[in-house]
Amino acid sequence: MTLATMNRYLYAVVALTLVLAAASCSKNSDDESVLTDNCYIRSFTLGQMSRAINSQSRTTGRDTTYLVAFSGAAYPMMVDQRSQTVTLVKPLPTGARTNRVLTTVDFVGALVHAPANDTTTWVAYDSKDSIDFTTPRIYRVLSTDGRSRRDYTVSLSVYDLDPDAYTWTVATEPMPAADGADVADMPSWRAPEAVTSEYDIIDTVAYRQANGNWRVLLACRHRDAIDSVPLTMWSCLADGFGDGEWMRLDLSPDNPYGLVAYTRPHIVRYENRLVAFVEGSDIISVSSDNGITWKPDAAIKYPSALVLQAADGTPLAMEAVAHDGYIWLRVGDVCWTLCRNGYGS
Repeated sequence: MTLATMNRYLYAVVALTLVLAAASCSKNSDDESVLTDNCYIRSFTLGQMSRAINSQSRTTGRDTTYLVAFSGAAYPMMVDQRSQTVTLVKPLPTGARTNRVLTTVDFVGALVHAPANDTTTWVAYDSKDSIDFTTPRIYRVLSTDGRSRRDYTVSLSVYDLDPDAYTWTVATEPMPAADGADVADMPSWRAPEAVTSEYDIIDTVAYRQANGNWRVLLACRHRDAIDSVPLTMWSCLADGFGDGEWMRLDLSPDNPYGLVAYTRPHIVRYENRLVAFVEGSDIISVSSDNGITWKPDAAIKYPSALVLQAADGTPLAMEAVAHDGYIWLRVGDVCWTLCRNGYGS
């Protein structure tokens, strides 16, 4: 028996089985026929999947790759009945492996599938079978009366950019106003005398935390300190625009990671973290604990085309704001936007 004959045989067996099953069911329903020409996919859900993560060892410098599991159900599939396609609403994360995927399909009729561009090799659908989606697959739904069928092209797309990485773009629109609070609107939160008598306030950022409280953070330099000493952070936390309690965030032997800024820093709040840009410096520091600890983030780097200094080495003036899922950074006369790939519009 040739391969083509075997495939036609399988196809015929599936159709015959449906007809016999329908006929047997009709005997229990006062001979009311349950045969129908309906055949379509109602929903399509991906099962547990994995993605490859590339990293570099800090000790050896070698590149390594490891797998991380994730739920494919978190990435919904859209069934378009008009075009008879099944596609992802948004692409899978970078590195997602699509060569062995479990699926759960809700359908009316009987379901078979075939590799892309091959409608001669049909396999009956089974949710326990792993499918290779590195190329699109053809899914065929057969009606119970054996007279109708619908073919769906099912394809998976993978995001070509790491959703946890960041992308810089030269802005084409004017720089907007910053999201969050304006410290000028909070006269009761003015820096206490303990700050103004001994420190120069270098930068200020105000924002609402996840718990709803407002926080004002002052980045200060003690008037007796040299530039290489980390800035001193003063923080005020309150549940509104009333009085708050100021406290100094001191470094300790357990936390030597302060914000070092030889020149003026510009701090913005972005995705529940603080990001500090320092004029003329290629180091971008990030704090995840409201200004206590500051460390560079390997994911946030200046693009090579961004110029930080004038021809004579003088740092170019900066301005930074966070707005609508983006960081806007003006350096000299050029304005840039920074956005995490999996965030923003």
